[in-house]
Amino acid sequence: MKTKIFPPVFFLLLFPVLLIAQSGDSAVVERYYPKIALREDLNTFVGSFRSVHPKPYWYTSAEEFDTTFRVFAANLPDSATVMEFYSLLLPFVNLIGDENTRVLFPRSLLADYRAKGGTFFPMKVRIVENEVFVKENLLPDDTTVRTGMKIAAINGVGIKRLLKKFNEMVPATKASLRMAEIAENFSLLLWSAYQFEGPYDVSVTLPREGMVDTYRVDGVPAEKLGISSHPGEKIHTNDLEYAVDLQRNFATVTIRDYVSHRDLKAFLAKAFGHIKSTGVPHVVIDVRDLDVQDEGLPDAVLQYVTRKPYRHYAAIEAKSSPLTKKFYRKTYRAEMRAEKRVVRDKRAVRKAYKMVRKGLDYANTYYAPELKRPFGRGTKLDGEFYLLVNEGSRNSATVLAAIVQDHKLGLVIGNETGSRASRFKKSYPFTLPHTGLECQLPHRYYLRPSSFDSGFGVLPDYVIDQGGEKQVDREYPLTFAAELFKRREVYRQRREAFEKRTRGR
Repeated sequence: MKTKIFPPVFFLLLFPVLLIAQSGDSAVVERYYPKIALREDLNTFVGSFRSVHPKPYWYTSAEEFDTTFRVFAANLPDSATVMEFYSLLLPFVNLIGDENTRVLFPRSLLADYRAKGGTFFPMKVRIVENEVFVKENLLPDDTTVRTGMKIAAINGVGIKRLLKKFNEMVPATKASLRMAEIAENFSLLLWSAYQFEGPYDVSVTLPREGMVDTYRVDGVPAEKLGISSHPGEKIHTNDLEYAVDLQRNFATVTIRDYVSHRDLKAFLAKAFGHIKSTGVPHVVIDVRDLDVQDEGLPDAVLQYVTRKPYRHYAAIEAKSSPLTKKFYRKTYRAEMRAEKRVVRDKRAVRKAYKMVRKGLDYANTYYAPELKRPFGRGTKLDGEFYLLVNEGSRNSATVLAAIVQDHKLGLVIGNETGSRASRFKKSYPFTLPHTGLECQLPHRYYLRPSSFDSGFGVLPDYVIDQGGEKQVDREYPLTFAAELFKRREVYRQRREAFEKRTRGR
């Protein structure tokens, strides 16, 4: 009997190469994957994308995608680490243009960095016309870098260069949506792209002055920024408050973040109970910078401001495939029950899950939800209701804004939301077989209530210009709302007087 001996090249094709670099007393091990493994991972992603995504060529044509895929596959390196392959794959995935089709930053690298006490850039930012401003300094004792300062560079890297790099890392065809996500995840993107660790040298332009000063600031832990060990997930905290302005005759309900739907419901009941007791007629619900995945948010809010029937979406389109059906066998029942507990239209929830489980493979199924009245038949306000949004209003906050605008339940004011009004969602997660990179693909498409998909976020009925120094003033939009309440009240009185005179003729 002959013994077959495999040449070393065969093992290089099947197994990753381990390169060990000595650093002091510790050995740093980097795993290199050969081209054949990288190609299989790429083919796995593309095959899953075509099988699962309900409209794979919605933002990028099939011809453009296929051409880019062939060029990318032909130019794969002979070997690459996980981080190197992630950096190569990311621009290709982002070409698809769908904010919920993603390859996630390697979880192990982020988890290791957090476990070692690694810190992140300590500023929340706002981006206006490709300029980055400090929105909040998370270092309580630091008075050098203040709210409103314009950031010119970080660790010697100019802000334009940073934004160019971040644009390659964020999916979306529309620049405003990309900038909204960059602003939301600025600190994490900075670490992902450059592995910058604290302290940071921040060059800023002082307000009303042209000179640039550089300050050294410490980093902050991930929890301070809501960064979890799992890329794509946030750590949530309860940031809920309300206030009644008797002088200007309106109330403000602010929802910036919350941990659970139960916390939101308890807060809203308390807030609107107090508002009703004061007798103020007008309400502003402020969802600026609210980014939660809570299907029950719109129904929880709208029961306090309207009695009109509405629906979340004009249509739901779902795609079935063997991959999603296998995934649903494990998780769908618990997810469906949780969603049904918090939404008004329970039939739409059941239908959406059933379309995926029972549909024909690789075929799309459609469902048009019915109009439903709010929980408890709702509440009619004595005055007007405004929903205040900005580029940080994403996911469920965008759904709420589209419902309010399309059903004319109130006015949307502020700036364009950071998520598309009609969008793909409900992720199918999977892992690439060799590099282990985690990916997400949506398998449902949700059309906003107006049945119009512009590819934009929700564009407000009244845009609030926050250029110059006003761009970091959170109170200015409330002043705008107070003036708008007053102007519209005068207009209503004049219109009623005119109609009364007309009827008397």
